[in-house]
Amino acid sequence: MNINQEDKFSMYYVVKNTCEKYQTTWTANAVFAATYNLWQGCPNP
Repeated sequence: MNINQEDKFSMYYVVKNTCEKYQTTWTANAVFAATYNLWQGCPNP
């Protein structure tokens, strides 16, 4: 894995963990919730 791939992989987990931690905050935003749920349906990097 090169540094660019490692950076993207790390970013993926930071975003995922942050969204899970603050789920009660963003679930009221229908657009963000729909986008996040769509993103979660994609294969992991």
